[in-house]
Amino acid sequence: MTAAAEIEFNEIIMALRHAYNNPSLESQIQHLAVTATVSNRFLIKMEIMNLSREVERVIDLRTLFKEGCEKFIYNGISHFLDHISKNEFKNEINRYGGNYTLGVYKHIMQKAKTRLKLNPHALVIPPPKTEEIYLTQFFQRKDERLYFVKKVSVFYNSPEKMSKTVFENFAIEGLTTDISSTGLSIKIAKQDVRRTDGLIHVWMHGIEGEFKFSERVIISYEIKKTFEKNGHIYFNLDYHSKQCSTVAKEFIAFSENYLEAQKKRNNIPVENTINAIKVKASEQFIIETLKSLPVFLLQQNNVWLPGAQFKTKHNTNIGLIANVNDNKDFLRSLCMLPSIQSKIASGARFFDYLFIMQIKDKNNKTYYVALPYKKVIDNAAIKKVAITRHQKQKLKLYRIDGSQTSPETQCHVPSSLPSYVGEAFESMNQQPAEELKSFSNELQRMVVISDFSDSIDSLKLLTGDCVEQENRVNLSQYILKKPLKEVELCDALAETNDFRMEDRFICTMDLQIQKKEDKSSEFIPCSTIDISTRGLKITLSKIMNLNVRDKVLVRLGELSGDGVNSACEQAYKVVGQDSPLVWRLVICGNAAAHQGRKMVREYIYKNLNNMQPVGYENEIYGLSRVLRNIFTNNIHLPHGIIAREGTAKYIKNIAISENSIIPVVNDKSRNELLALMETEPFRMAITDKMELINKENPCQIVYLIVMSRTRSNGDNYFFIKPLTESQKGEELIQFMQHLKCIGDPRLLRINISKKGLVFNKYFRDEMTYLEAFAAPKVKSIESALLHTIGVFEMADVTELIV
Repeated sequence: MTAAAEIEFNEIIMALRHAYNNPSLESQIQHLAVTATVSNRFLIKMEIMNLSREVERVIDLRTLFKEGCEKFIYNGISHFLDHISKNEFKNEINRYGGNYTLGVYKHIMQKAKTRLKLNPHALVIPPPKTEEIYLTQFFQRKDERLYFVKKVSVFYNSPEKMSKTVFENFAIEGLTTDISSTGLSIKIAKQDVRRTDGLIHVWMHGIEGEFKFSERVIISYEIKKTFEKNGHIYFNLDYHSKQCSTVAKEFIAFSENYLEAQKKRNNIPVENTINAIKVKASEQFIIETLKSLPVFLLQQNNVWLPGAQFKTKHNTNIGLIANVNDNKDFLRSLCMLPSIQSKIASGARFFDYLFIMQIKDKNNKTYYVALPYKKVIDNAAIKKVAITRHQKQKLKLYRIDGSQTSPETQCHVPSSLPSYVGEAFESMNQQPAEELKSFSNELQRMVVISDFSDSIDSLKLLTGDCVEQENRVNLSQYILKKPLKEVELCDALAETNDFRMEDRFICTMDLQIQKKEDKSSEFIPCSTIDISTRGLKITLSKIMNLNVRDKVLVRLGELSGDGVNSACEQAYKVVGQDSPLVWRLVICGNAAAHQGRKMVREYIYKNLNNMQPVGYENEIYGLSRVLRNIFTNNIHLPHGIIAREGTAKYIKNIAISENSIIPVVNDKSRNELLALMETEPFRMAITDKMELINKENPCQIVYLIVMSRTRSNGDNYFFIKPLTESQKGEELIQFMQHLKCIGDPRLLRINISKKGLVFNKYFRDEMTYLEAFAAPKVKSIESALLHTIGVFEMADVTELIV
C-alpha cells in the first residue's frame, strides 16, 4: 500500500487490526471502506495481515519523551516505555494472543506521538541530519592559513600603468577572508565578478593604514579555485611568479611574520583538518566491519588477472570452497570466466550475481561452477541441482561489483596539513616506496566479491516456476578452471599493524650501552634486532644489571653513513625485557630534540626500500594502506554510520564514492539518498536492529521495499515497507508488480553491524595539531567517535526478484 493510501485508510486498518483471523474480515473492510477501490481493499487486508506478524523491533520512547521512560523486557527484547505505554503494550499483547507483533509496535508508537502533540514540551530534540562523505576526499593544505579580514580592491587587468581616474573606476571592492605565506582568500559580491580564472591583482589598502610599506601594496595572484556562498564568490589565490609591484617581497615577508605571530592566538582555520579526521575515522569504522572482499587486477597479455586482495577479519571466508584454506585459485578462476573477464576488460562499472556450487559428471568427477543468477532461476534442471546443493549447505550466492581504478592518484591519501608543520606530517605526505607504487599502478581494475547467500532463504529465490523447463544445459563454460598463466596474488591484511604507534624495521647494527646513573661503568657492546624512530630492540653481549624504567646511554654509531660521530651518546629508557639479553628501549626526554631519534629516522628513510618491516613477513610493506586507499576511493556500495545522541539513534553519515551504486529511488538518487537516511521508518528499521546484535548474532540483515512518491501538493515522500515472511518468493514478486503500477519500487538489503575498534594511527597527529589550536573541537570529535555505535552496508537487490 502506498504511504498516501495507508494514511487515508489508517483508521480502518487500526480499527480492524485484531480481526486478522476473522473469516468476515473482507466484509468488514467492504463495510468500513466504502469509497476504496478493489485494489485498495486488497491492500488494506494485506496491511492488517502484515500487522499480525511477529517482530523484534525495540520500542524506545526516550526518543520522544524527555523523562518517565523505564526499561521493560518482553520475550528477551528491552523496550523503554512510560507507564501509559506499558499498560497499552500489555493490552495489545493480549489481543494478539501473547505475541509481540507489528500491530503492537505501530499502536504504541502512534498513541505516544498523539500524546506528544498534546504535550509538546515533552518533545526531545530531533536527531541531527545525515551528512554525505567521500572516504578519501578532503582538502590538503599547501600552507597553514590565518583568519585575516581586511578591505581590498581587485583588478582584472594590471593597474601598474593606469591613470588615477581609470584606477578608481576599475577597482572592484572586496574583503580578504584568510591569508597564508603563499596565498590569499578573498570574497567579492557575485554581481561584480567578471571571471573566475586566470590572473587577478589585489590592492591591500586595508592594511596600509596599519602596517608600513615602501609603496602601495598591489599583489598579483593566480586564481586556483572559486565557490559561491551567500551572494558572494570566494576566491582561493596563489602568488603569481611575476609580480607587477616591487613591494611584493615586503608583503610576502610580512605574511610569514604575521602568520607566525598570530598562530599562537589560535586564529588558524582548522575546518579542513576537522573534516579529514572525521573522514579518516569513518573509513576506519567501515573497513573494520567490511565483509566484502576487494580484489585488485592487473593486465597481462590482454587478460586481467588478480594481483592483490585486501583481507579483513570478516571477509576471509569468501572463495573458500572444496574444503581448502586458500582462496587464490578460486579468485583466479572466477576472474577468468568469459562473462566476468569481458566486463572487467570494458572498464565500465558493473555488478552481477553468481551461484557457486558443486557438480559431478557421469564419471562422478567433482567440479565447481559459477553460474549466472538468471541461468539457475530460469532453468528447472539447474534449479533442481541448486536446491539439492543448498539443502546440503553447499551453495553460495556471490555479488560481483567491478570498476576501473586510478591507482596513480588513489593509492596515497596524505595528511590535511603541509609537511613543514611537523615530522609526522612529512611522513604522512610521503608517497609510497617506488617498488610499491610501481606495483600498485598496474592495479587498474577492482572487483568486490560479497556473500549474499542469506538472500536465498530470505527472498525464497529457489522457489517458483521456471521459464525454461527440463532443458539440458552445457555447464562446462561455467566450470572454474585454473588459468594456464597466473601472476602472484598478494595478500594485504587490514589492522594487522594499525595498532602500532609507528612501524619497526629489522636491522642489525653494533651499538654500545651504559646505565646513565653509573657513568663510571664501561660501555657494553650490543646489537639491534629491530629499530624505529622512537625505540630500539637490542641484544646485549653480556648480562647487565638493568630494570624496567632504568635510563641508559646508547652510542648509536654511524647510522647515517655520512660521518656522524660514532661516540654520540643518546638517552633511552628501558621499557621491557624479552630474555636476559634482549631488552626494549624507548627514547628518553624531548622527542623533538632527541638527536638519536633524528639519526634513526634519517637512516630508515634512506634505506626504506631495502629494509624488512616487523609484522610484514608475508606482505609487501605499505600494500595494506595502498589497497584500502584505492578501495575507499572506489567503494562499491553506500555505507552508513549509525550514532547515538542522548537516547536517540540516527544515521550520522552515508559514505559513497563516484563508483558507488546508489539505489535509484528516483531520478535524483544522489540528492534523495540523504532524505531517505533521515526518513523515520527507514532510520527506525535500521537502528532497532542494533539492539539484537550480540556475539551469537554479530550482524543483522533487513530487507526494505522503498519507493519514492509525490503527493498531490507536490511534496516528495518515501513509501518504506520491511519485508515480511508472507512476502517472499512469488508473493514478493506479485507485490512488487502491484507497486510498479504506481511507481518504481526498489528492494534494499541492509547489512548492519556494531562498530569495532578504531585505530587512530592515521589521524592521531592531526588530532594533536588540532588540540593546540581548537581544543574544544577535539573533545567534540572524541565524543562523536565514542557515540558512534554501528555501521551498515546498503545494496539494491531488486534484480534478484524482477
